[in-house]
Amino acid sequence: MRIYIASSWRNQHAIEMLTRILRDHGHHVLSSIEYWQAKGLTTKGHLTANDVVAADEQFDFDMHSAITTDVAILISPSGCDSWAQIGASWAKGVPIYGLRGQGENDGLMRRMVYMWFDDYRQLLNAFPQAGTTQEADHLELIRRTKSQANARTANSRPVPGGVENA
Repeated sequence: MRIYIASSWRNQHAIEMLTRILRDHGHHVLSSIEYWQAKGLTTKGHLTANDVVAADEQFDFDMHSAITTDVAILISPSGCDSWAQIGASWAKGVPIYGLRGQGENDGLMRRMVYMWFDDYRQLLNAFPQAGTTQEADHLELIRRTKSQANARTANSRPVPGGVENA
């Protein structure tokens, strides 16, 4: 299963731990932090004007990963970039799991997250071992969910005048 992890640099250790455990269970994990490290970048997401090419590459990696993955994980608290990635995942019908952290100011957009977990062990239990019948069943459920989400999004329309009368 392809899994994308969206989060802030301040959660680096949690991202690295989840990445390692999920890979040990046979999953393909995509992580912004690993991408940065592979490029030899250490700016921790704060780019200067001289880093435009790196910023474009990072943006492309993050957004492509977020919209083509089977499942996205949001580790909070995180920043606006992570929420933008999760928004892209949600718009493409990608199921999103959230690992709740203290201090997240997520407001109404928290509804994009299919299921929130308070403990990483609970989150890991949501992912069947890669290559098993359970994983195949899980992926089929994800495909059906994506199809339903795409149909729902295609049929949604803004409220005339921008605000619904109470």
